[in-house]
Amino acid sequence: MKLDVYGKPGDFGASGEYENAIVDGVLSQCPFCGGIDIEVVNTHTPHYTVICADCGAKKPCAIGSGKHFKSRGACIRAHGQSFRSAITEWNTRA
Repeated sequence: MKLDVYGKPGDFGASGEYENAIVDGVLSQCPFCGGIDIEVVNTHTPHYTVICADCGAKKPCAIGSGKHFKSRGACIRAHGQSFRSAITEWNTRA
């Protein structure tokens, strides 16, 4: 995942993106259409959603709140946890 952290102490935010997740073996293919054009999208908050670009199926992360953080480390941890949650939710969906 590429994470761009911005801000100043007491007010950090970030945005993240991940390309080629299915190629890297991180994501499963879409259970509805079998598509492999899968994206992990982010809204500049620690909330990530996995979306199939072929059919539009999506699964958001199970966690993720807040927008700005007091420390750079807290910001990075929150984004990492939310990102991993979105991947797990997508790969274990029913």
